[in-house]
Amino acid sequence: MLEIFLFFLELGTFHVIDFNGLDHFYFFIVVALPFNFKKWLMLLKWVTIFTLGHCLTLFINYYFKVSIDSYLVEILIPLTIVYTCVIIFFKKDGYLEQNIFKYLTPAAFIFGLIHGMGFGKYFNIVVQNDSSLTSLFGFAFGIEFAQLIIVSVILIFNTLILKIINNKFKIWIQMISFLIFILSIKMLFERL
Repeated sequence: MLEIFLFFLELGTFHVIDFNGLDHFYFFIVVALPFNFKKWLMLLKWVTIFTLGHCLTLFINYYFKVSIDSYLVEILIPLTIVYTCVIIFFKKDGYLEQNIFKYLTPAAFIFGLIHGMGFGKYFNIVVQNDSSLTSLFGFAFGIEFAQLIIVSVILIFNTLILKIINNKFKIWIQMISFLIFILSIKMLFERL
């Protein structure tokens, strides 16, 4: 069982840090962008909520054979990133206020569900019937671990940016969120 758990832990980790599928990168860069280490607990909550949504979709897909048209899912994934970019880009302050939490908490869960739909078919192929829960937990921990690495790197960059150009932090946020917005639009058109 430990071998299976570790295999899926690695699979989950590399699912997120796969440079051929940058959707997790883009989403968590934008989500972490307005924060520094003072707000790491809120980011941890969003990462975990996203992971729960992602794994819930895999669970439902595997046990109940519910799946959505992959073309639709491939279109929805970049749209989730575009939505997040728009929220961040048009925010008045350099830091997110507490009220934005009401938008990003359900969005993180829904986006996790959508991103999980994109991986469901492959997950169903590699999972063995007698170890499905072990596989799912390993995969979930792998996703969580990799997403926390992405968020941590962004928080480190943000800390450096704040020290160097504190009064221009809002420009940093808008510039990077606009870049991710453009890359997500490109991803969307490539999938159409």
